[in-house]
Amino acid sequence: MRYNANPWQSYRQVATKTATPGQLVLMLFDGALRHLDKALVGFRMNGRQIRFLLAMPSRDAEEFNIYMRGSVRYRREPAAAEKLWEQASRQHWRALALVVKAKLE
Repeated sequence: MRYNANPWQSYRQVATKTATPGQLVLMLFDGALRHLDKALVGFRMNGRQIRFLLAMPSRDAEEFNIYMRGSVRYRREPAAAEKLWEQASRQHWRALALVVKAKLE
């Protein structure tokens, strides 16, 4: 018998092989939502195709979940972290909108 050096990978393999079809669908959606860190925007105009790949901020980033007071680190409330993440996401989309507007002029 061959053992896997990475226990987390072994756990995932067993969990996937023993999951029901409904659990597999949930696992797929959970993985997809966890890795939504890029947005793709594309359009065609005047015979040219423009495509932007926008890197989105991660919800798990420390800048949204942790704050410092002096030299002590504190964890933000989930609602506050979500609000900061949404603000950063909107900032990324606004920057993309400015780039698209500049391309169209």
